[in-house]
Amino acid sequence: MAILFGSSDAARSGEISRAVKAGSMRKLASKLYSDDLTSPPEEIVRRYRLEIVAHFYPKALISHRSALEADISPGGKLHLTLSGSMCQ
Repeated sequence: MAILFGSSDAARSGEISRAVKAGSMRKLASKLYSDDLTSPPEEIVRRYRLEIVAHFYPKALISHRSALEADISPGGKLHLTLSGSMCQ
């Protein structure tokens, strides 16, 4: 079981699209897909949350309570710190 990230590469995008249409993959969110067809989407995202964050925010740092507890907060938040250039 894995997650895949959509891309601007037409060949890869077509491959993912065909897999979704064939039912061997499903879309979890924009540009985020999984071949795990049985687990609830929120469980898949929770399981791969660090890989997802690393993909969409490659230079972000896990910070604050999330860094201290090495997990998401009880409120379901993952605290990140982004550099000024990433926020624009």
